Amino acid sequence: MGADPMDSERGGVLADLSTQNAGYLPGIHSYNTYISGMGMKSRERVVRRLREAESRRAVVVDELAQTDALIIGSLSEVQRRCGKPSCHCAERPGHPQAILMSVHDGRRRCQLIRQADLADVRQAVERYRSFQSGLRTLSTLDSKVLALLKELRRLRDEGYE
Repeated sequence: MGADPMDSERGGVLADLSTQNAGYLPGIHSYNTYISGMGMKSRERVVRRLREAESRRAVVVDELAQTDALIIGSLSEVQRRCGKPSCHCAERPGHPQAILMSVHDGRRRCQLIRQADLADVRQAVERYRSFQSGLRTLSTLDSKVLALLKELRRLRDEGYE
């Protein structure tokens, strides 16, 4: 049996494909057309894949529900001059300084970060990046769950004759 392109455990390259990116692949325009084109015949297989997606979704939601503080913005390290004419930074590269850039009320804001706070701020900014990544993953999983539920509905439709 070959690799299932939608199953990451079986070498599937489309397992974490978002719906926005699916349109860039030739012949694949959405999860619905992809799943319908796979020729899935058994409801049990769709239900199994639905349960797997739901369990992965639960893990992502648990990670997103962490209560640690986040800092929205980006952290940069720059070389700054202190302004003293006798300091080495007047002629050579300046002193290392960390700057937190963020947007408040539609305006960009730059804040200098004290060396003592740098490690904590860096961790909080990284938690924000992880949170954003988790939201993207959750969105992709929700798209997969919706496509699987639609496929299950199609498979369960007996019609009336």
